[in-house]
Amino acid sequence: MTLPALPLENEDPWFAKRQAFDGAVRDELEGRLSESELAAMVDERAASVPVSMAQREIDADVSRVFEKFSPRGAGVGLRRVGTTYSLRRGIGGGRYWRCDLPLIGSNPGGYPLHQIRDQWVELAAASVVFGDASVTSSGTWTTSAQSAAYGGQYSQASAAGAFKEYTTPDGATTLGFRTCDLSNAGLALVAIDGDTTLATLLPTAQELVDLGVYPDSILVANGGTLNPTDRVYEGRQSNATVWDRTVLFADDLPAGVHQVRVTVTGYFHAGDFPGVPGSTSSAARVYVTGFVYGSAAMKDGDAGVSLLPIGNLMDTGSAWEYATNLKPAGAVSPQFVGNIHGYEVEDSVTFFVDDVQVAPSDGASLVASRAAKIVRVSHLLHPDTGSTVIADVTTTYTMDRRGLLVEAEVSWRVSAEVLAAYIMLPLNGAAKVSGVPFTHGNLSGWPGGAIDTRGLPEGNYGHSESAAAWLWDGTEGGVYAAAVWVPDAVRYTRDFATRDFLPNVQARPSSGPITKVYIPRATTGAPESVTSSTVWNQAARYAVGYFPKGAGASLDAF
Repeated sequence: MTLPALPLENEDPWFAKRQAFDGAVRDELEGRLSESELAAMVDERAASVPVSMAQREIDADVSRVFEKFSPRGAGVGLRRVGTTYSLRRGIGGGRYWRCDLPLIGSNPGGYPLHQIRDQWVELAAASVVFGDASVTSSGTWTTSAQSAAYGGQYSQASAAGAFKEYTTPDGATTLGFRTCDLSNAGLALVAIDGDTTLATLLPTAQELVDLGVYPDSILVANGGTLNPTDRVYEGRQSNATVWDRTVLFADDLPAGVHQVRVTVTGYFHAGDFPGVPGSTSSAARVYVTGFVYGSAAMKDGDAGVSLLPIGNLMDTGSAWEYATNLKPAGAVSPQFVGNIHGYEVEDSVTFFVDDVQVAPSDGASLVASRAAKIVRVSHLLHPDTGSTVIADVTTTYTMDRRGLLVEAEVSWRVSAEVLAAYIMLPLNGAAKVSGVPFTHGNLSGWPGGAIDTRGLPEGNYGHSESAAAWLWDGTEGGVYAAAVWVPDAVRYTRDFATRDFLPNVQARPSSGPITKVYIPRATTGAPESVTSSTVWNQAARYAVGYFPKGAGASLDAF
């Protein structure tokens, strides 16, 4: 096979050369070579292109970061539910990363736009209803119909000591249950194989006391019924009615038959759950609609297996997108425009699976062998210049086995001064008590080591000439982490021109809270001018990984 020659003109950007080769050859070789073999071939050919030493060093950095987040599970897909489109990829341990692009219409300017928002982790698992023969009960449980609950009904008890118990089939490594989060839900004690400390994905009774959710009177030492190390599930964590919630208890069990018991404690919190105004509970009911079991071998498409949402990595209302603050000619003041910042008008959205255009029907899930893609065409406005189009934008979201690639081609129609432009990666902050908190961060060019954002005052940390950054949670069980990197960092950052605001990790406890990465190309201290002939080609790669218990330490160091 003869590989196509790469363009060698000095003015051709490094990233464009790499992409030209990748696009021309990848489809031909896909399926014949493994992902690592194909990547090695691309690297070998691309290495012949004359590029700066700085870019080569950055390429090496990016390769090391990618190695941390290399694919750990099969499965790429595209799904539609109503006006929300989702891209999905397996991340290992029977888990999938689901990137949602809902239609948001409340942006400044009120222009509806599909954009990246929530980032879910889903579990490939099997569920059984509470009435299954494998489920036994003790105490008084009341059954009620509810179409929105799993199985169309729920079972609830409020007397301390009542329990439901489920025995899994052989081979299970993950255990959980399906429940309801209602305003009269209380605290449940969870035991696995008779041990009240094995449900390691749940907080301990002591942790809930330390958080201020419960008084220390729930503990045995103070006349209560719970040991400090008992694992417990708090049934009221929201300020809304949630009829179907999936909760994992443990995901690192030895493969085999396991028994789980959920017991009513009789306790409920009278105040709000931390960080969730209006979440007070009025009773101690424990709701059970079913149980869940899984294993690392389960995957989407298996008989009896469903993808169940088990955690939101970003429910803070931000977006994984480019941000641009500019003042076009004729404007009075600068304004952030595009994506979450508004004033972006969507012209069309198209969808592709393995490069074949598709039209997903509502509720449809389409599986890709290589990649799923969403292409959004839009144009930008500015509030000071009315209906004048200041730029045309084509944004391409591609989910493949390497993660999510977001590419934006911006063709400017007017002259403007860009006072801020950056790529961002926002995730739940360290103080988040619902959803997955992200407590640590690091950057490829930062010599200071891991940045622990817990307790940090609001601010930006780790400023460095970095092409890549990653955030992760600090739980004692499995660790979720997310990374962002810029393949053409030297060009995108204008050789790190923003000396006043280099790539960094932000702690923002006042918003969400959020832990966030910024990789900037322009700031007020280093603005960028564009004209009607300027075209920006921007690309950022995102990856989400799941690291089993004990593996999270590898994320501390670059």
